[in-house]
Amino acid sequence: MTHVWTHTNPLPDGHTLFFTGSAQYPDLIAIADESGDRPENTDDGVLWLDFERPLMAGTQKEDPDDPGSRIYSYCSIPLKTPDDEETRTGTDIPTLFLLAAWFNWRVNIRGILHQIQKDNSRAKIVPLAMVLEELEAAGKYDAATIVSERFS
Repeated sequence: MTHVWTHTNPLPDGHTLFFTGSAQYPDLIAIADESGDRPENTDDGVLWLDFERPLMAGTQKEDPDDPGSRIYSYCSIPLKTPDDEETRTGTDIPTLFLLAAWFNWRVNIRGILHQIQKDNSRAKIVPLAMVLEELEAAGKYDAATIVSERFS
């Protein structure tokens, strides 16, 4: 399938976003690394941003069975292949927070779901539960209609 890319946006981590300009699918945005000039020409092929799943940030032990093992941080962006398979790509913290702010994308930070909120031209990070409480207080959300979800 040939895609028409209307414009691109480079990210701090070296990836580039490719927009389709599709009126039917406005959230259809591809991401590509530097292995090709367009998503279809990269080593991974076309990968779509998956807004259904949260961005992730956390820490992990190099060897979970070794108590003295080095702990490192990781960040990842959820993606989907053209065959609808779920995958992720690694990223850095600046890119993670830019994507969260630009697309109002949820972020799973060490198992807790957060949402970036803009208040008086300043972004702040708040747990999603606080966002839902504010919406419920404003009458824009009914907690009784929501089923609890666990995000991993």
